[in-house]
Amino acid sequence: CRTIFPFFNIGQPITSIELTEEDIENPSCFGAMDGSIALGLMGGSPPYSMYWNYDNSLLTGAVIDSIGNLAAGLYELVLTDTIGCEERFEFELPAPDSLELIIIGTPPLPPDTPGMISANVTGGTPGYSYLWSTGDTDMSIEVAEESTYSVTVTDVNDCDVVDSILLVPVFDVSEV
Repeated sequence: CRTIFPFFNIGQPITSIELTEEDIENPSCFGAMDGSIALGLMGGSPPYSMYWNYDNSLLTGAVIDSIGNLAAGLYELVLTDTIGCEERFEFELPAPDSLELIIIGTPPLPPDTPGMISANVTGGTPGYSYLWSTGDTDMSIEVAEESTYSVTVTDVNDCDVVDSILLVPVFDVSEV
């Protein structure tokens, strides 16, 4: 960065503007706005003027070196020091894939054969826990009666998805 005036020359600062620390938290869930970026800055000729862009749009009111409540996306910090030197820094905040849940069930066959229900989940951040409307906490459960069963699946970031299935017993028509 160099500025030349007719009677004097203002040269580059001793050092350019640099990031000394980056504390970046990605959004915890798909669609969540809980990410953050906090930075340490040095060099150039402080104080700095700064602004943030999000996906090429100005973030109004964001004129500090840390911002929060962020969605996934591309963020850019534009810094200018007192002698007009400008630096740009980009940060990509990825989001986990959305949680997708499919429940597969086999109805009970009275009087002796229980039904089976399984929760198949993808996305989110693996390390899933399950809570069925029956109180069971396994991925698959046995059921003995006709009913609607629901399950809440939660990933390690505390993101969850809920779904349900109606099981109706199947009767052996040969016995009728």
